[in-house]
Amino acid sequence: RPHPIPGFAEMSSMNPLFIFPGAQRERGATIATGLAGSFTMGVGQFCTKPGLVFALRGPDTDAFLAKLTETVRGVACGTMLTSGIRDAFVENRSNVHGIAGVKPLVAAGADVNATRTEAQPSVATTTVQDFLAHPEVATEAFGPFTVVVLADKLEDFTACANALEGQLTATIHGNSSDFAAARPLFAVLEQK
Repeated sequence: RPHPIPGFAEMSSMNPLFIFPGAQRERGATIATGLAGSFTMGVGQFCTKPGLVFALRGPDTDAFLAKLTETVRGVACGTMLTSGIRDAFVENRSNVHGIAGVKPLVAAGADVNATRTEAQPSVATTTVQDFLAHPEVATEAFGPFTVVVLADKLEDFTACANALEGQLTATIHGNSSDFAAARPLFAVLEQK
């Protein structure tokens, strides 16, 4: 066509975030606070919202989860764009919560108001084994919800990235020593 017809698309994406041990140790609380702000900004209605977070089990991640829980509990309900978007969010979040091995970390209270447009932020956790066994964990709940996937070893990050469909964004938090270990993950994410 001499004059192309513009196209506008709203694309689903989980925008995975990978937290390597050095970054977790050095700035885990800052990452937790930033994550809470990122997945709740605009009531989670940004196409770049991080819906999946991968972290290694251990005391640094335990502290990160405690800070994330504290921060998310301080975020108020927000008004979503429409009642239909809110209903789809609640349904998709409920579906993820119904998957074996997915556990609430910060549970949502009753997110109902007169116009059925409010949604409360929430966080769930699961293991790499359950994530890989149930690909539907990576189904977007377009709203203020994220899932933290707990890994036992760094190689799990690459296995999980391989299991993902294409994404709009991916984030790696690391320090200079982490990035050497992250090379296999970088290679996978470049193609995702």
